[in-house]
Amino acid sequence: MKEIMNDVIKKVKKKGEWKALIVDQLSMRMLSSCCKMTDIMTEGITSKTPAHSHFYSPHKTQLKNSVMERLAEQLATLCATLKEYPAVRYRGEYKDNATLAQLVQDKLDAYKADDPTMGEGPDKARSQLIILDRAFDPVSPVLHELTFQAMGYDLLPIENDVYKYG
Repeated sequence: MKEIMNDVIKKVKKKGEWKALIVDQLSMRMLSSCCKMTDIMTEGITSKTPAHSHFYSPHKTQLKNSVMERLAEQLATLCATLKEYPAVRYRGEYKDNATLAQLVQDKLDAYKADDPTMGEGPDKARSQLIILDRAFDPVSPVLHELTFQAMGYDLLPIENDVYKYG
């Protein structure tokens, strides 16, 4: 746990900033097994598991719409909580990105109407919310492997296939 907190979580912490950690359900279970979510939140990081599995079935359009609506509300609420009013950007090759971007923008505009100072401050640059679909992954080509085992070897002191905890 100490290695994950020190080498992964604390390395991205900057005073006065929050980060969003978006992980799939398996990664969330792994993360939960080695540290408490409250410890991660104390470091200025909020976590979220995406609900992307319903986006790809043509038979679940109604479910997809409600999932996108909920996701937009959660993203806008996160931004409002962090006092951010980001410019919303999206990858145009996937039409649902534009739909989600518009839903988020509408909700952000509603929050901004209630709090006109949202996203403003003397030393505050406008943040960016970038919406990408799973087809766009700039990291994968530079990784040597896409497994948790490879991540373990990269992040933990494993010697001769043995990790000594404690």
